[in-house]
Amino acid sequence: MDLAGHGKSSHRPLGSSGDGSIIAFEVMRVIDHFGLHQSGLNLMGHSMGGGISIMISGAFPKIVRKCLTFDAPAMFPRYGLQEQLH
Repeated sequence: MDLAGHGKSSHRPLGSSGDGSIIAFEVMRVIDHFGLHQSGLNLMGHSMGGGISIMISGAFPKIVRKCLTFDAPAMFPRYGLQEQLH
C-alpha cells in the first residue's frame, strides 16, 4: 500500500494525524474493502510497515495468521516489566 505522504500519494492535510494507529486503521479499511481477512492475513512489513503489521496483529489477532517484520521500530519498553518493577 502506498501510504499518505509516501511513494506517489499525497501528503495528509495540515493538522491531521498520521500516527501509527491511524495508519493501521487505514490499512484495515483496505483489508475490509477487499475482504482479505476472510481467509486469514499473512502480514509482512519493513520499518514503519513492520510496526503497522505488529499493531494490526495485536488489535485484530483473530484475523492474522502470520506476521513477519524486520527493522521495525521499537514499540515496546526497552526493559521487561520485571526490570521496571525493581
